[in-house]
Amino acid sequence: MRETHETTVECTPATAGDLAGVVEIQNFTASTSHARFATQPSSVEERRGWFAQFAETGPYQMLVARCDDQVIGYACSQRYRDQEAFRETVEVSIGLREGSKGQGTGTALYRALFGLLADEAVHVALAGIALPNDASVALHRKFGFTEIGTFHEYAVKNGRYVSSLWMERLRPAPFPEPEQPGPVSDRVSDPAIEGCVDSCGSCGGRWAWRGPCSLADDVQRGHGPEGPQGRAVPRPR
Repeated sequence: MRETHETTVECTPATAGDLAGVVEIQNFTASTSHARFATQPSSVEERRGWFAQFAETGPYQMLVARCDDQVIGYACSQRYRDQEAFRETVEVSIGLREGSKGQGTGTALYRALFGLLADEAVHVALAGIALPNDASVALHRKFGFTEIGTFHEYAVKNGRYVSSLWMERLRPAPFPEPEQPGPVSDRVSDPAIEGCVDSCGSCGGRWAWRGPCSLADDVQRGHGPEGPQGRAVPRPR
């Protein structure tokens, strides 16, 4: 049996110094899969304008996961559209470094991100998932997202038409309850593509966000149970 080692990994608000690591993940994902539709790599300088929308408070936030001072994943809530009418709607995205799989990185990042957004004026979160991607759909269902429709063959990449499933999470939505630890063989090892990866093989994977959590929180098995932990409460208006 493979021996596992629990390692504390930080999930913290992204800083300008993290942008290079985020761009590296995005470029690799775009070059090796259809999860990102970019057809050319982006430079750090080109992504600074996009990164400027994020802050430590408000609806638009980005968290990064680190292991041994390296950015191994990120999750963010970004503008859906520029019109004022969409001020309470965000589009979420998640990505992991290649090789960081099998230990629940995606779950840890989303749990932390939605915990922060519970205190902000965010009414609905949207996610677009390039198909096929069963693991990403399962991860989003785990956090209360439901399917709202599919854009069929609306993008072309590498000579193929790509369809996307769109999902929504209305507030309030329950967080998944922590799961009980299981054998290492039970863990899901998913493709490291943006929006679906839920893992961290490079560091062994004990996650901490405002204090350590159990390894059970990080094991994704299908949709996972849902429960009241971390339930978001609508803000008075």
